[in-house]
Amino acid sequence: PRAMVDPKAAIRTTALDGTVAGRPVIDRTMRGVADAVEGRVGSLSEGTVIKEAENLGNRIRNVAERDIKASGQRAKASYDKAESLAGDIKVTPERASQAVDNVIAKQSEFAESNAAEISYLQKLKTDLSKDLTVGGLRRQRTKLRKTIAKGDVIFGESEADVLAIMGAAADDIRAGLTAAGKVDAANAFDVADRAYAQRMDFISGTLQKLIGKRNANLSGK
Repeated sequence: PRAMVDPKAAIRTTALDGTVAGRPVIDRTMRGVADAVEGRVGSLSEGTVIKEAENLGNRIRNVAERDIKASGQRAKASYDKAESLAGDIKVTPERASQAVDNVIAKQSEFAESNAAEISYLQKLKTDLSKDLTVGGLRRQRTKLRKTIAKGDVIFGESEADVLAIMGAAADDIRAGLTAAGKVDAANAFDVADRAYAQRMDFISGTLQKLIGKRNANLSGK
């Protein structure tokens, strides 16, 4: 522990840290000291403005996360209803496929820099080259949004164009169901889709400003 504040001790500790036997001991000790310091700060700050702010922030996060989970369950139930009404009807994703082509054309202007994004879009185009069920197309849209949200591929200024692919897929679903005489399923899907869009706008435009993005939460304080 003295190595944290005593330069002379720090020199000796550095030497021991390079040994097989010494390093684990030093690591455990340093972690223990750090935990003890944080714990003591926490106990001393109980009832203070700092601690109250942190507690309030954590409560806000808990409420927000419960809302995200509950609204997700409601959205799934709405989509499940539309999928059930659609039955085994398959939809040709013509608009979505064309939207993918449009984004690939833009990304190809700098093909080397955007190689990963172009590769992903080409695979997506392959998936959209065949007729899909309502559930399949919906899951593809969900996967695309999660891929962007996680940062697996970075589209930068073209992200809006990529998200437009999902809008085109929704248009394909509505058109396909209507053409097949499944107007009730098309209406149910439309209701679910609008509610989902509003949910995502609320999450990204409001909740994430308070609690941070998924896997990158802001501290309670």
